Amino acid sequence: MDVTRDNFKEVLPIVTEAINAASFICIDGEFTGLSNGTYNVTAYDSPEDRYFKIHCNTENFLLLQFGMCTFCWNEELQKYKIQAFNFYIFPFRSSMQGVPDRIFSCQSSSLDFLTAQGFDFNKAFKKGIPFLHQNEESNVRSALEEKQVFRENAYKSPGSFHNPRNSSSFQSPMTKGSPTPITDQKTKDFTDGVIKQVQVFLEEETSDELVLEPCNSYLRKILFETLPRVFPDKILVEGRTDEQTYQRHIVVVRGASESIKKAREQLAREREEQELQDAIGFSVVIKLLSECQKLIVGHNMLLDLIYTIRQFFCPLPPCLEDFKSLVQCVFPNLLDTKLMGSMLPFKDLLTTTALGEMNTRLREAPFKPSDVDIPGKYNVATAETQNENLHEAAYDAFITGTAFLSMVNHLSSYQNSSKPNHVTSFTSLQNLTSPYINKIFLMRSHDIPYLNLAGADLTPSRDHVFYIEFPSSWKASDLRQLFSPLGQISISWINDIACFVGLYNKGQAKHVKSLMKSDAAEPCLFRITTYNEYKADSVSGFYSTHSQHRIWTKQNVHNNITASSGSTIPLSHSLSFTSGLQAASITGHSDVPASSNRKRSSTKEDNDFANSKKFFGEPKLKKQKSQEECAYDIENCNIEVVTNSPLHKADESKKESPNNLANLLSDSSFSENMKSKNSSTSDAPMFEVPNEW
Repeated sequence: MDVTRDNFKEVLPIVTEAINAASFICIDGEFTGLSNGTYNVTAYDSPEDRYFKIHCNTENFLLLQFGMCTFCWNEELQKYKIQAFNFYIFPFRSSMQGVPDRIFSCQSSSLDFLTAQGFDFNKAFKKGIPFLHQNEESNVRSALEEKQVFRENAYKSPGSFHNPRNSSSFQSPMTKGSPTPITDQKTKDFTDGVIKQVQVFLEEETSDELVLEPCNSYLRKILFETLPRVFPDKILVEGRTDEQTYQRHIVVVRGASESIKKAREQLAREREEQELQDAIGFSVVIKLLSECQKLIVGHNMLLDLIYTIRQFFCPLPPCLEDFKSLVQCVFPNLLDTKLMGSMLPFKDLLTTTALGEMNTRLREAPFKPSDVDIPGKYNVATAETQNENLHEAAYDAFITGTAFLSMVNHLSSYQNSSKPNHVTSFTSLQNLTSPYINKIFLMRSHDIPYLNLAGADLTPSRDHVFYIEFPSSWKASDLRQLFSPLGQISISWINDIACFVGLYNKGQAKHVKSLMKSDAAEPCLFRITTYNEYKADSVSGFYSTHSQHRIWTKQNVHNNITASSGSTIPLSHSLSFTSGLQAASITGHSDVPASSNRKRSSTKEDNDFANSKKFFGEPKLKKQKSQEECAYDIENCNIEVVTNSPLHKADESKKESPNNLANLLSDSSFSENMKSKNSSTSDAPMFEVPNEW
C-alpha cells in the first residue's frame, strides 16, 4: 500500500494495528544519496572510524521512501499474514513557527538509480509525508504554547495582565498605548475600505465570519489595532494561514461575548494541534516501531538505521558508543539478514548475499520457505515478475522478511524437533537467532564483519596490514611491484598518496621492514608504518594537530624535489619507481610520525571530531591527477625524464614481461581487486566463524 500525505491519516490506524499485532517487522529505505565523498571507506577501518565516516558522508541526504512490512503468524490458517506499507517521505513547507525549512543534498548517481527503478519523484515531492524529530517537535510545541498564551491575553480587556509562561506583565497589543499612526493615503484608503466591508458584514448577518483578502504584515497590524476600536464588543479579529497558498489572512468573527471568545479559542487550539500533528507526520510511525519493542529485521541495514534515527528521532552523536546506546534505546531488537546470510551455516550455502539473488536461492532446496499471505501488489505469478519491484522500499522489506523466515526454518531443521518453529514473537526466536541479534553488517570490511550494538566490537589482529605514503603518480601496479617479494596483497585506498596494504600471507609481515635495505643517504619516496603505529599516531593527535603530509614542491634553481624535512631528492629518483626503491628505507616507528610529511588545512569535520577527543588519521579525499596534469607538472618543474639509464630499462623490461605479469596476477581470486585504485572488495566478508557456532 502506497501511503502519502493524502491518505496518511486514514491509514495510520491500520498501521498502528498491524505493528501491535506483528510477530516481527521488516524495514527498508531509499535515499537521495549514499556518500558525499568527504571520507573514503577502507577495508581496514575500525568500527569507530567507519561510523564517523558514514556519519559525515551521509549528513545532508534525505530518506525519501520508507518501506515497512509486518509479519503476523495466524495460528488458524497456519500462515503468516503480511501487510506492506510504502511511505513516501518529504518535508513540506509549513507556516508554523519552529518548523524548519529543510535544505538537503542529492547525489546524481542515487537519483539516477532510483529513476531507473521507476521511483515516482512527483509523488514524493508533491505528496510526501512530513516529519519532525523530537527536538524539532519540542521547539514547535513551545512556540505554539507561547502563541496561544499571547492570543488568549489579546482577548482580555485593556490593561495589564499576567503571562503565566514567563511571569511578566504586559498589555494586549490591540489595546496597549496609541495605535500605529497611518501616514500615507493609500493605507488610509485600504483601512477605510475594510471598515466598510465589516459594516456590511455586520448588517447582513448571513455568515459568522468574514475572511479578508491577504495583505502584508504592516496592514494586518493596522487592522488588528483599528477594527476592535471601530467595532467594540461586536467582533473578534483573528489571523489565519491558507493551507494551499500559505498566505496570511485577517478573519473577522461576528460577536464578542465571552462564550464566543472561548469557543473561538478552543477551535483555534484544535486547529493548531492538528497542524502540529500534520507537521510531525511520519515520525509517529517510527515512534510506534520504537515503542512496540518488536524484532526489527533489515538487510544491510546500517544506513537505514542512521537515516531513520537522524531524520525522525534526533541528530546523531559523534561517538560510536553513544550511537550504540541511542540505537539500543530506539530499536532494542535488531537483526540484519545480510550478516545472517554471511555467517554459518548459510555462508556455505549461499553464493551471494545480495537481497534479490539471496531471496531467490532461499526459495530452493535445501531451504523451506514459509507459507505467507503475499500482499496483493506483490502477489504475482513468477519470481521474475516479483523482482521487477526490487528497490521499492516496501517490496525490499517484504522479501527481507521471507528470506528471514526461510533461514529460520533452516535453523529449525538442526533441532531435534519434528515440529517447525514458527516465528510468533521475538522470544520464540531467541534460541535460534541469538548469534545474529543486534549485529549489523559492515560493508567492505576484511576482518570486522559486523558492528556489535550490544557489546564490544571485534578487534582482529592487523599485524599484516601496513600504512604506506607515496607520490601521487604511483599506481596499484607500483605498490604490487614493491611488495611482490612478499606475495599477493590487497590495497585499500585512502586517497591518491596513501593507502593500506594487507598481506594475504600473514607470515610475511615480519619481512616487510627488511624488504628493501639501502645505503643511500637520500630520503625515500615512500614511507611504510605498521597499522598499529598508524593508529597510535592517529589517536595521539599527530594527524589532527600536525597533518604534515609530504609536500612535493619544485625547486627551479637545483631541479630537485624537496621533502618537508628540508632534504632534497635527486630528480631521477623522484621519477623512476625502481630508482626510488634503491633509495628506500622501510622503517618501523620513528620519532617523527608517518603523518609529519604531509600537510593539509584543518576542516570543520576535523575540528568537530577533535573536540570529541577522537580522530583517525585520514586526510580528505584528493582527486587523482590525470596524465595531462602530471605532464604539466613535469614541464613546469623543468624535469628531465631519464630514459636511457640501465636501471630504468630494467624496470621497463620488468613491467613489460608477460611472465612477470602472470606471476603478479597468478591468484585469479584476487586479480579483480588489483586492477585499479577504485576496485571494490569482495561482497563476502573475510572473517572467522563466531564462537556461538
